[in-house]
Amino acid sequence: MSLSAFLVPVAIGVLGTTIGKNKKIPVDIINDEKQLEELRHRVMAEETNFYKIETPIKKEDILIEALQNYGNKVEETETSIETVVLETSITFIKEETGLYSAAFNDDIKKEDAAEFVESIVDEYTNIVQQQVYEKLMSRAEQEGLVFESEEQREDSVVLTFGVKG
Repeated sequence: MSLSAFLVPVAIGVLGTTIGKNKKIPVDIINDEKQLEELRHRVMAEETNFYKIETPIKKEDILIEALQNYGNKVEETETSIETVVLETSITFIKEETGLYSAAFNDDIKKEDAAEFVESIVDEYTNIVQQQVYEKLMSRAEQEGLVFESEEQREDSVVLTFGVKG
């Protein structure tokens, strides 16, 4: 008797439905005066406007790792995570929902911003999937399971375990 576990990167599916297939970019103009003032202060521009793109990203430490893996320097503040890509400042703001949104200066093309966010979400998803894989493999033996096989699929990994005994 064997047991199979499927590891599927859920965040890719979430982003894919909003950005990928129909090219609809979930963009909100930032109207919150406190957020606007903080962003304007960081880029030293009084009249600049910003927009933000929602992400499925929840964990700060994994977001930072994803940005660093992508080759970006990262600076943390009390309320945000900042990075610079080719002289463009990008700020990730934690929303009340617990998810991060990426804030961009309005002179950045929305399509370019969406592409950047999609790349970061892909990297974030890969890190989450790797962490789940490692945790599952380390706990399998403790739970009386013996690893039998691993099958790589396009968007998932299938692990098969046998039950000891």
